[in-house]
Amino acid sequence: MRVSDLYAFVSQSDVSVSMANDQRERIATLGLVSEIGSVLSALKKDILSKPKRDDAGWYLIRGELKEQLGDSIWYAVMLAQCLDDPRAANIFKSDIEMLHRQLSGRARNDKRVQEELGTEKRDAFLAAASVYLEHSNQPIDLYQSTAFITRRTEGDELRNVCAAVLQQLAAQISRDFLPNMEMALNHEVRPKDPVDALGEIIWHLSALASVYDLKLSKIIALTQEKAKFRNPANEPGPRHDSKIDGERFPDKFEVHFRDNGKAQTEMFWVENGSCKAKLGAPLTDNDHKGDGYRFHDVMHVSFAVFLGWSPNLRAFMKLKRKSSPKLDEIEDGGRAKILEEAVILEVHLQAELFETFFQEAGISIQGSPYAYPNALSFEFLRRLHELCKGHEVYGNPKQDWESAIREGYDCYHKLRDANGGIIAVDMVGKKISFRNFPEDNNIDYDTEV
Repeated sequence: MRVSDLYAFVSQSDVSVSMANDQRERIATLGLVSEIGSVLSALKKDILSKPKRDDAGWYLIRGELKEQLGDSIWYAVMLAQCLDDPRAANIFKSDIEMLHRQLSGRARNDKRVQEELGTEKRDAFLAAASVYLEHSNQPIDLYQSTAFITRRTEGDELRNVCAAVLQQLAAQISRDFLPNMEMALNHEVRPKDPVDALGEIIWHLSALASVYDLKLSKIIALTQEKAKFRNPANEPGPRHDSKIDGERFPDKFEVHFRDNGKAQTEMFWVENGSCKAKLGAPLTDNDHKGDGYRFHDVMHVSFAVFLGWSPNLRAFMKLKRKSSPKLDEIEDGGRAKILEEAVILEVHLQAELFETFFQEAGISIQGSPYAYPNALSFEFLRRLHELCKGHEVYGNPKQDWESAIREGYDCYHKLRDANGGIIAVDMVGKKISFRNFPEDNNIDYDTEV
């Protein structure tokens, strides 16, 4: 990946592009500062647990750091794009130019830096920098290896230096938020040229990547994968269905949830007023409190509609894709079914946390907590998404997951409140809806077509 590719990626994935520039600059600054905090949190875990290199704990910290470094670099480039300074068009090149001036200058501070670095490293950097500066659009990994030559410490000491300097730089780039009166009273943090500050931030983030044997290109590739899931263009996600009759979900059908009088719920597949099949076994809540979880199967229906994926509903409706042995085994098999159940349980537990919060705050809510704005955070949705890595549903973007959870849990609440009901399913129009049983319901559930 080259610098221009990184800048283009940030522009394409920036959802704030329609806002005023001063708002975008503030968002970018706050985002960068918060992500630097996340980087420091990962470093804290390394210092606290002291894992040996190549131990499992070290790889876990390294994985967390890889994600946080990518987010930090993303916000650094976003902030650069908000600055009215030609140097900000390539903060990587600007930083190499600044280092080159420093290591070839004759000022007192320049001489001190040169002495600390040593003649061998100084000459090696100046030679590498000359090659780097021949072109304006170099690979970001070349920036990393070139800039890293100028490190004055190694290993844990370099890690600690990066942590301390990043804290200072975070305070410096936030300084301009202060009004004049507060600036006069809070003068401990000295002002710094914003492009120079961004260059130093990039240097220290890049140095941390090198300390943990991470390449900037690999770090940004992970950030790109996360951005793809965010799907700012709102492109429709893939549908994971078969074109073969007997293996594909019907375009329209109903699922009836009936209480059988034994505190159990039974589920039936109904089309054109006739019961085609009983789906699964009768369910109880399997819970001491009686939380209505016996109606959770409606989430399988919602997942099928909005994600095009529900190995459990496929099994209930006997629509497994047996024409493809691999799909049948991997995507419609037992492991995928357990995965789906785990995702739904996570959704349910998160909803209970919201409900507890509202109760403790004295807020009365009606219906599903997921109906409230921002209840489905990006990080929560991405955690569910990451659980599904390696399965076909991993290709579905955030918007599909939002709809599946929001609409499915709304129907779950309505089923729970009414102790049953009818879920109408429109696979083509991507809709599900709840209605109560009619008083003259005459469907014979004991007869299957």
